[in-house]
Amino acid sequence: MNLHKLLRTCLNLVGIAAVSISTLSTTATAQSLQPPVPLARQQIWSFLRREAEDRRESRNGGPRIPGQCELTPRDQLVWNRTPLFIWQGLNRVGLSSPNQGILWQETATAGEEQVYRVAHSGAPLEAGTYDWQFFMIAPTHVYATSFEIMDDEAYERIAAELETLQADLEAEGADAETIVLARAAYFIQQELASDALQELFSVSNPSEEMLEGQAELVQIFCPQEKTGKRSN
Repeated sequence: MNLHKLLRTCLNLVGIAAVSISTLSTTATAQSLQPPVPLARQQIWSFLRREAEDRRESRNGGPRIPGQCELTPRDQLVWNRTPLFIWQGLNRVGLSSPNQGILWQETATAGEEQVYRVAHSGAPLEAGTYDWQFFMIAPTHVYATSFEIMDDEAYERIAAELETLQADLEAEGADAETIVLARAAYFIQQELASDALQELFSVSNPSEEMLEGQAELVQIFCPQEKTGKRSN
């Protein structure tokens, strides 16, 4: 898909259907970007509800730790090379690679809804598979889930397209939350649900609507773990 078609699709998804790519840089206004935001939320959340259902249906029935639930990254291809880890359950976590061993460990503090959010703070991850580990008593992990960082060529393509999308929206005065929704819509189009979730939880000063949406996502991805907290 060429870049103009890709951008048009993304902008349509966030509701800016009346603005063509040819006029985006000259005629759109900040006001024209604002009304479609509720539509964007509705479309994005509908996709992620289906994603949550697919995850539950594909669960292999193996043993699970009570209260343990990973929103992202989880069993998926991931674009972000400094991913945001979002989960409920055990608060001692680590990251390992078959080629590099243990890369990072941390004891996290939960926020609202007993949700942990920790951004990877080390060097950007290289392409390959990683194990996100959870510990009751370090250093032996008791549970792990894997994810894969995409290859360099795909990463660079997506990075360039996101840069163009964000630059166009910033030029028209879009606020940070509108840009986040557009980026999430883009990731959904690319079938990168994990990256879309990371976007939606990355807003620095979320609106009430975004906070409500985040809480809803926690409920639909972790319906039985909402009140449970496991640590220590």
